[in-house]
Amino acid sequence: MAQRNYEKLLPLQPGDKAKAWARRVCKCDKEHLLLYKQGYSRDPLTGQRHKVAELSCSACGRIIQATKVDVECCMNAYTTAPFGWMHPETNEPVISGKESTCPHCGAKVDVSFLRDGRKADWNLNEYWFMTVERVGELLCLIGWLMKKEVIRDRETDRLREQLRFLPYQAYVFEEKKTVFLRGYDKYFSQIHFHEEWEQKDRCLDEYGKVGTCGMAPWDKRMLIGSSCENSKLDLYLKITKGDALPVTYLRLWQKRKAVENLVMQGAGTLLHELMERESRRTYTGWCSGIPKLEGINWKEKRPAQMLGLTKEEFCHCVDDKWDSEAWRFYLMQKKAGEKLKLPEDMRLCCKVGLYGLDGVREKYGSLMPAVRYLAKQGNSATYLLDYWNMAETEGYDLNLRHVRWPKDLKIAHDRVLREQIERRAREKDEAEKKKNAALVERFADVAEKLKWTAVEMDGICIRVAAAPEELDKEGKTLSHCVATYKEKHARGDSAIFFVREVSSPEEPWYTLELDLSNGENPRVIQNRGKYNCWRTPAVQEFEDKWLEFVKANWAAHNTKKKRRETA
Repeated sequence: MAQRNYEKLLPLQPGDKAKAWARRVCKCDKEHLLLYKQGYSRDPLTGQRHKVAELSCSACGRIIQATKVDVECCMNAYTTAPFGWMHPETNEPVISGKESTCPHCGAKVDVSFLRDGRKADWNLNEYWFMTVERVGELLCLIGWLMKKEVIRDRETDRLREQLRFLPYQAYVFEEKKTVFLRGYDKYFSQIHFHEEWEQKDRCLDEYGKVGTCGMAPWDKRMLIGSSCENSKLDLYLKITKGDALPVTYLRLWQKRKAVENLVMQGAGTLLHELMERESRRTYTGWCSGIPKLEGINWKEKRPAQMLGLTKEEFCHCVDDKWDSEAWRFYLMQKKAGEKLKLPEDMRLCCKVGLYGLDGVREKYGSLMPAVRYLAKQGNSATYLLDYWNMAETEGYDLNLRHVRWPKDLKIAHDRVLREQIERRAREKDEAEKKKNAALVERFADVAEKLKWTAVEMDGICIRVAAAPEELDKEGKTLSHCVATYKEKHARGDSAIFFVREVSSPEEPWYTLELDLSNGENPRVIQNRGKYNCWRTPAVQEFEDKWLEFVKANWAAHNTKKKRRETA
């Protein structure tokens, strides 16, 4: 059968009551624009013209002249406007991008500079809201865009305000199907409103949560005799308020009629959270499909059985307002054979935090002793798990009661953490010592080869690194990463030099890396001080003179070495 066409049946404008409600809720009547540009005023005595700022207000429609002031007087270094104006009432400079008041009518305005290549209109703000309508016996949800614009008369430069209501998205709920209509087209990232409805072949729930204003007031008696008569939409909207997903809810109700039972029996908030988790917004919009809500047994009709709970458990769930995390947690503990006393045990679990409690139960074998312990200690499950894991790593016996349940968890946690840090530091030091021992001879060879580069001038001296331990000390003192250059220095790809003040030859100051891979033309790769700071002018001057010395004598020293090796 051909799908019924609703393009001509839906209204193109919301009702007068909905319009008045939207204007009142959004307070759009209090939003105004003031544009200013350069104008001219003629002195009545001399007849000479001088430059002024010409203001145009959208609230009163008047054009006012004000004293023109330079940008520097406006205390705004980030504006792109070439000038500002002096407010005659407050005697304060105003510039584009600021809020002020109209000198004539006193209305609060957003100030903007009118540039060349002027626009014909400006968007003050946009508001999105939804209304509930009827098309015969069918219920409809219609989304609207309320746009407040400022129109400029090109001849007179006067401004006037205009409020437009544009059809955005509409959803018509038939008995088993939802028909989707749009009042706009998308062109890449731009939206073009064509102010008429266009029916789509597929229903995509692109609306998601109700808009900026929410849902316009409507009479719940509209549901009587409609296609969604038993949906309990009014009760769902009352429970969820501004976070409601009305389209998602009604589409789910069309497929799973039992959702109305969850709403009626007090589990509407839990249902909404489950829907919201599955309908998270992505870059393409809200989840367009009907949520599956895994964990709910749709074969059942009674809310308790739908949620996998007994009647008593369901009462506690509603009374304590379990969220989806608490509900899933309880089901998981119930499946694992953990018997929780309701409501006290669940309240205690929620108090200490549910995250990590599953791991505590799996590691310890029981849940509530750990929960009661954490409640007394005032710590979370993850904190206790961290302590247990570190204690096991450090060789503690968790079978001992005083080890598993220390009198003060924080003190025990910090003590074991310090032991772990100290052990790792010792292991790291031992590894570094082994690594340094393997590089000692190669460092000595490099130091012997480049010992001639050690010079002293202008109160500054330089020498090549002679041992790998020196790089460890240098990096630790100056807080940079020279210790990672040991292998590179030992291979001869580059050489590490220490720049010192002559008065303190053993105190780290600057660290220089010299590139040795370019034959007879060595170059400085980097020369950094504490925290990788840049070289001072004095150090730079010393570096330049030293590099000239190295280049001038490089060939001679390398030739001598080759002769010795040949002999």
